[in-house]
Amino acid sequence: MHNQPLLPQSGFMMAFPKVIRYQFTQLVCTQSRFTMRIPLWIKMSYTLLVMVIIPVYWRDLGPANFLWFSDIALILLVPALWLENRLISSTMAVGVLFLESVWVLDFISGGNIIRIAAYMFDPELETHIRILSGLFHLVLPPLLFYLLYRLGYDRRALALQMLIAAVTLPITYLVTEPESNINWVYGLAEPQQILPPLLYLVLLFLALTVCIYLPSHWLFKRFFSHRRNNQGVGVRPAQQH
Repeated sequence: MHNQPLLPQSGFMMAFPKVIRYQFTQLVCTQSRFTMRIPLWIKMSYTLLVMVIIPVYWRDLGPANFLWFSDIALILLVPALWLENRLISSTMAVGVLFLESVWVLDFISGGNIIRIAAYMFDPELETHIRILSGLFHLVLPPLLFYLLYRLGYDRRALALQMLIAAVTLPITYLVTEPESNINWVYGLAEPQQILPPLLYLVLLFLALTVCIYLPSHWLFKRFFSHRRNNQGVGVRPAQQH
């Protein structure tokens, strides 16, 4: 018999409506009956971080900011953690692990390598935005590596990430402005004016696939696919007869 979790009775959880506390209790109870490969404290800490980031970004940066591939990963890793879903975590690793690792290196250099993290040192950017952005960009790479290690790599992730990119890139171009240049849909640095927009988006998609998605897929398949054969998530141990 499994004990009921005490979390919903804590002061923190009592701040949420009763229906949310009930659903959370059911989720924790369900997971406690199965093999949990991701510690509960990681799930709760990351979820809390995302719950803080989303409303702040929505208010200060606008909803279009969530079209960044890194922001998509930020959000989708919440269900990946709670469901311990190999496909979701693998897809996000293919999509952003390399770029997020580059972001971290650029941040350590003060934004002087490729300037992808240079905005973190812009005094005109609000301090709370820099703190939240730094937190989630620094957290994503080790978290993605950890999920690959714990859950393994799902080879379907490459196709799914390519589909996400194929949908996200044109939507980003249609609903955002060149000044924001989200996902580099207007140019790698400044807005480009050499190629027709559609051709540029196709080439950008191919570049992401060839330079980032495929190498990531091959590496993850080489080093993490073997973990698929380990004990599965949510599988009850075989009963002794």
